Amino acid sequence: MRWRIMLRAASPMSHLNCRSDMPEPVFALCYDIARDATRRRVAALLEGEMVRVQDSVFEARLTPVAARRLFEQATAMVDDGDRIRLYALTAPGLAQCAVHGGPPLPEDEGYWLL
Repeated sequence: MRWRIMLRAASPMSHLNCRSDMPEPVFALCYDIARDATRRRVAALLEGEMVRVQDSVFEARLTPVAARRLFEQATAMVDDGDRIRLYALTAPGLAQCAVHGGPPLPEDEGYWLL
């Protein structure tokens, strides 16, 4: 049986309350995909807009619309039994995050790389 994306009348991410003066929330997308070819295709999609922080975990500051679009594109690529999860990390949640090794958490403002 293929898992269906459950959509409610209000978007599951509508509670994020993203105003134009607030930084975009950090989204973490992780997967458990059985087939190597499928896993490579999903990783290539995600690497276009997110940073790989572990083998099957990606993070980025995205709008809720962009995060949902990536999630839907990724879920369209996978087979029955594969799993994909999308998590939204808002400012209070990020304040509790800790990182050891790998890339740092996404910055809340733009920056220049010289």
